[in-house]
Amino acid sequence: MYGRTKGRRLSKKQKLFLRNHGKDLIFDDGKMEEFLHETFRPEENIFDNKKVYLEIGFGSGEHLGHKAERHKESKFIGCDYYLNGIASAVIKITEKELSNVRLFNGDAIKLLNKIPNKSLYEVYLLYPDPWPKFRHLKRRFISDQNLRLLASKLIDGGALKVVTDSDIYFTHIKSVVLTQKISKIFSFKGPDFSQPWKDWYSTKYEEKAKKAGRRSYYMVLKKIIVNSHI
Repeated sequence: MYGRTKGRRLSKKQKLFLRNHGKDLIFDDGKMEEFLHETFRPEENIFDNKKVYLEIGFGSGEHLGHKAERHKESKFIGCDYYLNGIASAVIKITEKELSNVRLFNGDAIKLLNKIPNKSLYEVYLLYPDPWPKFRHLKRRFISDQNLRLLASKLIDGGALKVVTDSDIYFTHIKSVVLTQKISKIFSFKGPDFSQPWKDWYSTKYEEKAKKAGRRSYYMVLKKIIVNSHI
């Protein structure tokens, strides 16, 4: 997608964990086909037909690591192109000794286009860049096109869970879901967006948003109709 791929210089610990554990946890464009074939091929599914979750833009991996630790019977794929966040996630995954997480270093759309249809149980999009300027409108991840792509990858009854602290982005998401064609595929679960869903795990970014006086919106978009065109 858009944005920087690396921020401040990696710490010694981050470099160490990337060097020693990154090759076992991270896959990129070059390794995508191999990973997905091993993961989703029906004759030898290394996920053993268990629930598969995808988190897009996982930050430093706090939510991803927490979910994977609490649901070791399920499998998790984290997607991000920000190297510093990936390095931090590798540390968390390794220190927690989690064997049910893999990280994709690259564009989420490329990954989603390759994932088999109806294979994801839930998708998380937590505090995505709202791209508030009008000229950057097309950069927002939530769009009619991307929601149709996500719907095709979710199982029937699966969910997309989104959190944002941007009033502008929240209004945008509601508009896409409620007024455009995608409303036939997704619907909001409940009218109250002020309360986190049951198993929500707060992140450092959320705590900063609270201290800054910004409210967060918690949206659960349920896939409600299987369309033959998807």
